[in-house]
Amino acid sequence: MNRLFTLILCGLGSLLLTTMCQQRVATEVIADASLTGGGSSHQSERRKFLFPPFPPADAKVSGEFLKAFLAAMESFKVDPQIPDGKRKIENYDIEFRQGQSSYYIYFIPRKMPFEIPAGGGESALGKWVTYEIRKTDFQITARQFYK
Repeated sequence: MNRLFTLILCGLGSLLLTTMCQQRVATEVIADASLTGGGSSHQSERRKFLFPPFPPADAKVSGEFLKAFLAAMESFKVDPQIPDGKRKIENYDIEFRQGQSSYYIYFIPRKMPFEIPAGGGESALGKWVTYEIRKTDFQITARQFYK
């Protein structure tokens, strides 16, 4: 598990570094001849940003929560109580909570438009499950399904 975790963290770090570099390199200088009457040696330059320089964050998650999520996700992907068709992470909202000695990662399945809203349980897209992760070593200490 430690090797897999290391590979995942390296991949995430590489992705973050690549994204930061893209943000810096993604500025394109465009000579806009139409602003200066065309052909002028004093062409205006306009910067086109492919990505906003500092986009506002949609969500902010601590490294500790992310590490706990990776432990929970590893179990979620192979859990025999979750059918293969209900393991698509894009069909879930993930909630992060913590107590004094544990993190709690909630996998809350989204519902199809035809489904009647109900608290907890299972939807056509997934099963509601929570993992308790010990803070000291990021090991799963409990798992709970809802009905």
